[in-house]
Amino acid sequence: MPDQNEADKARGQLAAFITVASVAGVITLAIIIVVTNTPARALNGQWVLGTVLPVIGTWVGTILAFYFGKANFESAANFARQLTPQDKLRVIPVKTKWIPRDAMFFKTAPIDALKISAVLDEMDKLNKGDRLPVLTDKFVANYVIHRSELDQYIATKARKNVPGTADLTFGDFFKECPDREKMFATSFGTVKSDATLADAQVAMQQTKNCEDVFVTADGTPAGEVLGWITDNIIQANLQA
Repeated sequence: MPDQNEADKARGQLAAFITVASVAGVITLAIIIVVTNTPARALNGQWVLGTVLPVIGTWVGTILAFYFGKANFESAANFARQLTPQDKLRVIPVKTKWIPRDAMFFKTAPIDALKISAVLDEMDKLNKGDRLPVLTDKFVANYVIHRSELDQYIATKARKNVPGTADLTFGDFFKECPDREKMFATSFGTVKSDATLADAQVAMQQTKNCEDVFVTADGTPAGEVLGWITDNIIQANLQA
């Protein structure tokens, strides 16, 4: 079976042959018309030229369009393959990949009185992943709480046979682990609604312990949350 280079060479030779043959045929017919000595022959030559010329032109146009169109397609495909993952992120608007606020599972601050076990059970029931956004009543981002931290807190209490483990609240957790509360309050970035996934990735990289970016109305932490981009969303589009 011939390789790709041989196939391309054969197509090139075919295109060149048909083009040259078509041009030669047209020139030949033209010469016949010019040198003919009788009106009848000239009329016949003109009729043949008028009939054959459009057909030849169509052949040549079709072949050249196929040949050069294929080359342009392959060139574009090669260019697309050369795009870096970051280049891909730069052309993907966050709006097309975000989790819109209406689809987010979140709690409204303050959450100090909420029982941790009850919220974890709700997350399990709704299959809402391993992070809990907390927004204010104005939909401003307050926390992103990682479930792993809550599981570890509850598990530690259970191992120590602490009474009332099932009734522990977020207020209890924040009181005992203020460093965790601070991390939850600062470990997310923000971007505007017209940003791209590349912008969201940069916001994550510029924020310590950040795996989440909120899309806000004004692009600031004080703006109304419109949607949510996670590191998993970015990774999935880097690998696409």
